[in-house]
Amino acid sequence: MSFLKVLFNSNSSRFSKVLKLQYNRNYRVDGAHIEIYGLDLSRLAGVNPGERNFHVFYELLQGTNSEERRKYELHSVGKYNCLRGGENMNLTDRKNFDRLKLAFIFLEFDTLEINSIFSILSAILLIGNLQCEESSAQKEIILLVAKLLLVDQQSIFSVLGTSEPRKFFKGSLKKEKVQLKFIHLKINR
Repeated sequence: MSFLKVLFNSNSSRFSKVLKLQYNRNYRVDGAHIEIYGLDLSRLAGVNPGERNFHVFYELLQGTNSEERRKYELHSVGKYNCLRGGENMNLTDRKNFDRLKLAFIFLEFDTLEINSIFSILSAILLIGNLQCEESSAQKEIILLVAKLLLVDQQSIFSVLGTSEPRKFFKGSLKKEKVQLKFIHLKINR
């Protein structure tokens, strides 16, 4: 689960959760199940002043070493549109990232799975910087996202709704919808 900071709560969840209790024939609780059914997509597009986006983004940026930063194509907080304007790093980001990595190891995630998760997070940050303008910087973002998601560049444009890069750069799109499509592309591979 990922949390973020909003003005009145420094550790706010943007998931919608329902706890379902299961009862046996004797009307005793036999089990429970939490269903997560939503995610505040507006967070992927930006953050309000004084707030933070999902903590995991800041933890990734603060907690990675120089080799990991190169591998995941990471930059400073100010380089990402979806993190700009809000509160930046805090003192626990590095420590929390170390805890996250330990949790992955404890849960027996292998190195490939951990690398994939961090690559997806980095790709999400980069996707937030996409603009519908043709420039070398925009083409570089698409190349980096394709590299991080282990897909070809044509797949990226297909997710953007066109097989021709020029059509994307001349059109307009809703960032949140495109970001979700990228997430589904990676998960469904």
